[in-house]
Amino acid sequence: MSELTIESLERAWDNVAEGGFLVFEPVPFEVRITKSRTGAKGLDFLLSADEEMEISSCEGFSAEIKGVDGQTVLSLVGTEANGTNVFETFAVDLLRLCARMRRVGSIAPGDRMEAVRQRIVAWQDFMRSKAIGLSEEKEVGLFGELTVLLDWLQAGGSPQNIETVWKGPIRQAHDFEFVKPFALEVKTSTRNTPFKAQIESLQQLDSSEFENLHLVALYIEETPEGDTLETLCGKIDEHLPTVLMREAFAARCVAAGLQTIHLQKPLRRFTLRNRLCLRADSMPRLTPQTVPGIARANYDVLLTNDAGSPAEGLDPVDYNALLAQTLQS
Repeated sequence: MSELTIESLERAWDNVAEGGFLVFEPVPFEVRITKSRTGAKGLDFLLSADEEMEISSCEGFSAEIKGVDGQTVLSLVGTEANGTNVFETFAVDLLRLCARMRRVGSIAPGDRMEAVRQRIVAWQDFMRSKAIGLSEEKEVGLFGELTVLLDWLQAGGSPQNIETVWKGPIRQAHDFEFVKPFALEVKTSTRNTPFKAQIESLQQLDSSEFENLHLVALYIEETPEGDTLETLCGKIDEHLPTVLMREAFAARCVAAGLQTIHLQKPLRRFTLRNRLCLRADSMPRLTPQTVPGIARANYDVLLTNDAGSPAEGLDPVDYNALLAQTLQS
């Protein structure tokens, strides 16, 4: 299979007999393209005897650890629960990952399987969101989170801690959570005047757990010379010194909804035009403490006036100094 695409993988599945398989990767662990006796498409990963992996089924595919001919096998079988070509896209992403890992000979087999596990879990997080593709709104929001992540790395953030601090893709209360008391919530808009931040839950601006919680508002503009999500990811990759770190970051992007082989249209190019950083406890907000008894809330907060200046009563803080503080905590 010279070039791995959804189409070439579909052709490979067409050539597999029901109940049979085709070996895709023989080393360092065997990966098989399979077809069940009922014709369902799947992938099998043959694990070594001392490897353990816990993967649960989810919408989009079933997962099973089983013994086959004296070997332990992780078997993934596609379902139709999440729409057309979702499992196929997932499978192509996994197989491309395996091919990249094979080309890097210095990676231990156990680390390769951990990268596979991280990617599977990332796809499960994405599939649970029930949102196929990348909407324009999510594209803007992800661009903002990646911009802040790049800022943090450029300020000296530790690349091995990306999974620990970047929480947005796994839908935690805050987009970034550092060592307490620091956390960041990121809001991004293509409209600067006025800038309205949509607060989607009572927890987003709740600083009871992270006392030093800030909202970072980014105004971006679509421009021919700007970055796409892919080029922004490329800039972040430059700060990640190992293949495993880059693959772990890619898994986080998958969980966030960025699967470029499944995009229906080209990614847009954006340029950052303005940034506003505010303490959460200085803003008008609804939290579990301020509205006891209210279980859910979704509301807008006005951050700028029609001239683009901070709205009345809001006192911006130094964004770069704040990033420096997160590194010292």
